[in-house]
Amino acid sequence: DDGRPDFSLLQTKLGDKEATGLVYQAFDLLYLDGRSLLDVPLEDRKRLLKSVLKDHPRVRFASHVVGDGTAFFEAASKLGVEGMVAKLRRSRYEPGRRTGAWLKIKIRPEQEFVVGGWTPGSGNARDLGALAIGVYEGDKLRFAGKVGSGFTGAIRADLLKRLKPLVQDDPPFDPAPPKDYRGRWGGDLKDITWVRPEIVIRAEIGGWTRDGQVRQTAYKGIEAGRDPMTVVKETAVATNTAVRDAEAAEPAPVEEESMPQKTKPSKSKDPKASTQATKSSTRATNASTQATKASTRAPKSSTRAPKSSTQATKSSTPEFAGPTEAELAELDALGKEGVWHIGGRELKLTNLDKTLFEGRPGPDGEQEPPVTKRELIRYFATIAPTMLPHLVDRPLNLQRFPNGAGAPGFWQKDIPETAPKWLKRWHETGVDGREDRDANDHLLAVDAASLAWLGNQASFEVHAWTGKLPEPWQPTFAYIDIDPGEKTTWDETLTLARLYRAALEHLGVRGYPKTTGKRGIQVWIPIVHGKYDFTETSQWVERVSRAVGSTVPNLISWEWAKAARKGRARLDYTQNASIKTLVAPYSVRPAPGAPVSTPIAWDELDDPDLRPDRWTIRTLPARVAKVGDLFAPAQTDAQELPPV
Repeated sequence: DDGRPDFSLLQTKLGDKEATGLVYQAFDLLYLDGRSLLDVPLEDRKRLLKSVLKDHPRVRFASHVVGDGTAFFEAASKLGVEGMVAKLRRSRYEPGRRTGAWLKIKIRPEQEFVVGGWTPGSGNARDLGALAIGVYEGDKLRFAGKVGSGFTGAIRADLLKRLKPLVQDDPPFDPAPPKDYRGRWGGDLKDITWVRPEIVIRAEIGGWTRDGQVRQTAYKGIEAGRDPMTVVKETAVATNTAVRDAEAAEPAPVEEESMPQKTKPSKSKDPKASTQATKSSTRATNASTQATKASTRAPKSSTRAPKSSTQATKSSTPEFAGPTEAELAELDALGKEGVWHIGGRELKLTNLDKTLFEGRPGPDGEQEPPVTKRELIRYFATIAPTMLPHLVDRPLNLQRFPNGAGAPGFWQKDIPETAPKWLKRWHETGVDGREDRDANDHLLAVDAASLAWLGNQASFEVHAWTGKLPEPWQPTFAYIDIDPGEKTTWDETLTLARLYRAALEHLGVRGYPKTTGKRGIQVWIPIVHGKYDFTETSQWVERVSRAVGSTVPNLISWEWAKAARKGRARLDYTQNASIKTLVAPYSVRPAPGAPVSTPIAWDELDDPDLRPDRWTIRTLPARVAKVGDLFAPAQTDAQELPPV
């Protein structure tokens, strides 16, 4: 009522279609008139934003002040807001990353926590009285006490809806909270229900006790999409520490904004700001030798990514750590089996010298040596910084080939009980509300160790869902799948891909092509998440495909059954469905040499050396080091689909 923003009230209001009193605060502009503004300095982005924003009582330009950080902080304190954000005026926008160019400065101490269980209350709150919470130290979730205030009836109902599918018998904390003399969870944990640690909340705290428990907590809201493994105890970091992390080469004046909601870290030179709490992660962020360099700049034409396939670019996707040289040396030194330590995880590996892929003829005509499981695990670990941004928050469907690529494989959606407990899982609760299909526990790949585990399972063909959590039933891509027939030549496949290139350019749509690693080519079109359903994406791709197919009717068939296609290619728009997936970028295919599904630039369609299985796990890392991740913009370049 007094105009002060309230984070927990906002979360409650967002679930109410009749909600009133909401005001949209526009504080940045990332895209305008068909051009990405991610690399434009902040002060220029805000100037553009102010010029295009129309006055409206429910939409406001979030202004700022230049300098005067101490006075701004004191004014924010008197207003009773949660804090402020200091930003480098010349900083670029970095989606999904926390950088030293933006520094969050809190007024009221808060902390993120991982929920490990809940206890019943009394009276109207007997369904849920408090949440058992923890923070990570290394790979162990440490018990940090309970959050028992700040809940409304609607909040309790929403939390229970999220928590009940995660119920498990044992506490997720290590060490577990102590039991009483009767072997029961006593005291504040009486009648507790334990859950898998997958939900992250934010709470206001009064401080920490000497034994690592929080005091005087109040629930503030759920941190949707936050990786629980990154939640650690927050400590104060001096401003000059954040400055060292900033990518700007020279210091610049800062702007301060009153930002009551959770935002990215930023940077300030204000002495008062240097004493404020900001997150200092204890996790290593070692740069892998295969670190990606994918561009976020808008291409000059609507579909063409870099004009040269060798053009190096910068990354706009979340950063993930690869293995260190010492960890790779440990993998190489293991015998046929053993325990490998990677990224703070322990991973038991077996049959490391087993042949999974036969060799194939090399450039000189000689047969290449076969590919072993050890080599596959090394590939998955080293490609992790490049591959993981395309898998994060996406449930995975896995195809396993335990007897090698030459033997039959099988699909595995559930994670076996023997799998490491540190693997992150997501429990599927039905397809678009359907009950005609069993739910599954899907793997969520969050680090290099997750991918290395896949390699050890010979689950090297990885299919990521087109939807992302927390809304996995909403597509984030429109898929174009060129599926060659038995009589389709490679030149004919390239002809179809070039026709799609021309069609997308005509429509002003940016698509991102990749080889399948077998015979075909796919084009992924990133779309605004939540704007379209699968029926709409399928119909849109079908209309484009029908137009492409009409120009070369002798090359394609619209028949579903392969036998009826008479060896011709199919332009398969039906992959745009909630229960269907396409092979993920950088996934390995079951064929000699271990070929990889590889992102390409549009201009590479005209490269005479291009083949659908050109790159393998042995050659792909060198390509990524040279050209970067050509698929990185596909994770941020969300578009609306124009009429066809």
